[in-house]
Amino acid sequence: MKVFISHRSEDKDEVDLLLKNVNGIDIQFHRTLEASDELWKKKVSSKMSNSDIVLFFLGSTVNESKPVSWEFDLAKKLRKKCFAIKLKNGQVPSYIEDIKFINSQPKQIESTLNNSKLISTDELLIEQYKIMVSSTEKVTEQRLKVNNLFITVTTSLLSISALVGKLIGFENKNTAMLAVGIMLFFSIVAFVISFFWQKLINSYGQLNTGKFTVINEIENQLQTNLFQREWEILQKDIGYKSNTKTETTIIIWFRVFIIVIGLIEVLYLINRQFNLF
Repeated sequence: MKVFISHRSEDKDEVDLLLKNVNGIDIQFHRTLEASDELWKKKVSSKMSNSDIVLFFLGSTVNESKPVSWEFDLAKKLRKKCFAIKLKNGQVPSYIEDIKFINSQPKQIESTLNNSKLISTDELLIEQYKIMVSSTEKVTEQRLKVNNLFITVTTSLLSISALVGKLIGFENKNTAMLAVGIMLFFSIVAFVISFFWQKLINSYGQLNTGKFTVINEIENQLQTNLFQREWEILQKDIGYKSNTKTETTIIIWFRVFIIVIGLIEVLYLINRQFNLF
């Protein structure tokens, strides 16, 4: 495990003394004076990029150190796991934030660094990205199950209504009215159920919208835009319509079909009652 050490040059002796008895750590320093600030920053960036952890030693004059401040900003930019240790009479600069402090005892330093999870922020974001993408796939699978369930329920109700009507019979006025009344009841139930069907589909659509918003935010942090780019291509180049709109349209037409059946049943009842046709 590589640990990049950041401190003021005047704190060198105290830092070396603390790190002398720390084992199992590949310590990375950059204490060489360079010809220019740009060259120094380039070498520090390289070493810090190749390190797993950045450890800041905060002395009494660290507030006056622009290099330490720059190294802290770089560590945050590189999304490195950071720790800090206060030296004797050490100060905590205002720019130090969201950082864990370690006791200055060598064994405590060694234990904390060795036991620290070596997963970087990018790796964590990628794992979160995978979880979110997987969850959208599960939502899609659940939507298919819901569609299949409601199609089965509504078509079964209509089939049962037709079967009941056939069993009761239409031979005389009384049985015909009873049969059509029961058929109309089943049609109304199927019609009402279609609204719950549509509500669930809209809920799944909103759920996926929220998930893709989170995915887009993670992609921005990872500096990639796969899903966003795919969505732009689907909408602008292909004219793709979302599954929610397509499924809602199917439900509406299915509801129209139920209404037509219900109207036929009502007209039949009226005709049987008043002999209009």
